[in-house]
Amino acid sequence: MFNAPVFTTAGKALLTRNISGEQIKFTTIQMGSGYISGSIDAMTALVKVEATVSASAKNEDGQYVNVSAAFTNQGLENGFYWREIGVFAANPSFPDDRSKDILYCYQNAYDTAEFIPPQSAATIEKGISIPIIVGDASKVSAILDKTLVLATQKDLEDHNKNPNAHGPFYEKIQNWVKEQLKNFTGMVKTINGGKPDESGNIDLDFMPKSGGTFTGRINFFSGAYFIDSSSQNGGNAALRNLTTTGTISSTGNIHSGGNIDATGYVTGAKTYHGVYNDYAELFPRGEETRPGDIIALDLDSQKERYVKATRASRRVVGVHSDEFATLIGGKTPTDGSDLLAANEKDFIPVSLAGRVRTWVIGPVHTGDLIIPSTTPGVGCAPQACTSPVQTQVVGYAVEGDDRTDLRRIRIRIGG
Repeated sequence: MFNAPVFTTAGKALLTRNISGEQIKFTTIQMGSGYISGSIDAMTALVKVEATVSASAKNEDGQYVNVSAAFTNQGLENGFYWREIGVFAANPSFPDDRSKDILYCYQNAYDTAEFIPPQSAATIEKGISIPIIVGDASKVSAILDKTLVLATQKDLEDHNKNPNAHGPFYEKIQNWVKEQLKNFTGMVKTINGGKPDESGNIDLDFMPKSGGTFTGRINFFSGAYFIDSSSQNGGNAALRNLTTTGTISSTGNIHSGGNIDATGYVTGAKTYHGVYNDYAELFPRGEETRPGDIIALDLDSQKERYVKATRASRRVVGVHSDEFATLIGGKTPTDGSDLLAANEKDFIPVSLAGRVRTWVIGPVHTGDLIIPSTTPGVGCAPQACTSPVQTQVVGYAVEGDDRTDLRRIRIRIGG
């Protein structure tokens, strides 16, 4: 991710002073997210600082030291791309003033930056170790934070190879664990001493296999995916904040109180609870229409478009619907917006099947055919002496009345 660090001009000056016998005191390592466009030589600070951690210096030989630090995202509210790293040393003229520290060396990862997530998404801990050239490694020190506990990989390997390193401490841990487990009598059964299987799963035998109640929260991979049975959910276990680009498989029911969006296929043997009444398709709009208007193909246009039907229309297609259960066609929104909202400027949702409310004028009785009237978009029942053309019939009334004013009644499309 990072190439070898580059000395700043101020860092080179410190190096020269160290060669002359003056001590270098490394103080912090800073992590940042900024881009650079100029030379590193003149830099005195990172472009955009995201985290500062205390530094530790270890003499490797007479010419260079390892400056290291331990980073954790605990308390980090916003994630960032770790693009910058800089090592700071105390200014000999202001040895106790951290605001005067000198940027000794710097490097930028540019487009190979690693993303550091916030604590709410995942827990991240990193050991940072940077080999740095100095003139005389015996004249190098570090100003350590009291809470800094840092060991290199080599330190740990040497410690683990020591046969006397762990015995007494390991025995104390065993005894402490045994005492703690006594407090879980009736709940803890056995603890699986084996390793995770090939898929990384561990058998949690210590959770009750039958009976008992689990309260609280189980996290999966990070805090963004979890099962929650806390009191705020009324004690009911609920899968929260599920996001996936893969497949969700279930042999039972999946319930959602909100919308389910899919860019792929939704396949099922049956669909229930479509509380609305008709099946609609988005047809190219030829003029402004309103819900309930009868729609016809515009035969005066050489392009496909649809307008309000009139008595002269010969290709009636359906009714402008505002209560469809299914809507197809149109253009897929690129910004994630609602399909209808993204298309209603250029398309009309036209009911093709089912029951829909349409505008009518004059008396209509249950079972009457509905055809366009002389008013655009408004239907009527044909007179007794009228024989309507089949391509003019939009459907038949499933309810009726003796009113003569303009109103909406429910019809069945087709018929």
